[in-house]
Amino acid sequence: MPYPMAACRGRPLVGPTVPAFLANFTGSNGTTLNGLAPDSGPNALVVRSGAWTIQSNKASCGTAGIWTADIGRADYVATAVVRASGSGAGVAVIVRYDPSNGFYYMLNAEIASSRFRLYRYDGSFNQLQSATVTLNVNTDHTIVVTVSGTTITATINGANQIQQTGATQNQASTHIGSRCDTSSNVGTIDSF
Repeated sequence: MPYPMAACRGRPLVGPTVPAFLANFTGSNGTTLNGLAPDSGPNALVVRSGAWTIQSNKASCGTAGIWTADIGRADYVATAVVRASGSGAGVAVIVRYDPSNGFYYMLNAEIASSRFRLYRYDGSFNQLQSATVTLNVNTDHTIVVTVSGTTITATINGANQIQQTGATQNQASTHIGSRCDTSSNVGTIDSF
């Protein structure tokens, strides 16, 4: 069964297609994401840094920062719709976030460089994969990521696949989320 593009459906790779996590970010403008219960999922969102709020039914970062949620499984397929309001912005999907040390993998839509990149953060950013893409400001871009065992595979806008094998950092982590890397241009997640 296909899922709507504007939804993140963390789901098992084998078995029933029951969403492990879904957040449509409905709520009053200005509502903080910290402690927000997702539409579907076992745990509330946690703002790790920055200022994440709901704006026009989107998760919006007014300053650089990260939010995460524990979806209760380490292997999944997730879809997120990201948008940046300025060319200096980058909006990312985070997978395998470890709340004990803040390490994670990040799939970043970099508007200024027209690149889709996979990074590992372990105290510093290490680029693992990169693809050239056409990315525009104020345009929705759909990131689909599959996390399975030690492999992370992702596409943006249905193409430009990047894949990393041997991704063993935080392999058992069940936290996903988003990162906005700029304080001058707003990044949003439409639905996750």
